[in-house]
Amino acid sequence: MAVPQRLFKDENPAQHGPDASFNGKMTPPQVADPAYPIRDATEADVPGMLEIYNWCILNSVATFDYDPWTLEDRLGWFRQFNEQRPLIVAEDASGTVVGYCGITQFNPKKGYDKTVEITLYVHHEHLRKGLGKRLAKIIIARAKALGYKNIIALVAQENEASVVLFKKLWFQQSGYFPALGYKFGRDLDVVYMQLQLFS
Repeated sequence: MAVPQRLFKDENPAQHGPDASFNGKMTPPQVADPAYPIRDATEADVPGMLEIYNWCILNSVATFDYDPWTLEDRLGWFRQFNEQRPLIVAEDASGTVVGYCGITQFNPKKGYDKTVEITLYVHHEHLRKGLGKRLAKIIIARAKALGYKNIIALVAQENEASVVLFKKLWFQQSGYFPALGYKFGRDLDVVYMQLQLFS
């Protein structure tokens, strides 16, 4: 399977601006889109991220959780993020969080330290506006700057929008697991997608 030799094969890396050359700290410049500025997440953003995630729990297979999380649960989840595992949010003109993306530990074993898992969610009223792609591209660039070698995305096969999005970002399918998950009364196939980050 052909693997791109650059972060984004179809684009000049220089076109990514500050995102592509980001130094890995938790203070990146905002993305130049007045409709949806993107910045690092803070604890004050947790309720907004919780609302997005709980909607996905009840209405989609973007997550295999069954029960909505509490604010306390989500605060605990938020505390895993730091300079080495960044989390960013997009907000609308009113300052409401409408999407978020971050990287988390893929596996606690030491040999997996250079591999992370991507988490990406966009508010259902703000889908198909390119927001997910923008968030993911920033996180991919930051993961590369931090020295990670692989980013993994676990996606339900029927979540076609996410599969297509990650393919556009040069993720390759590296695993397929029939009936690995179960939700809404049906078995769900799961795709492991992998992006190798080259120097």
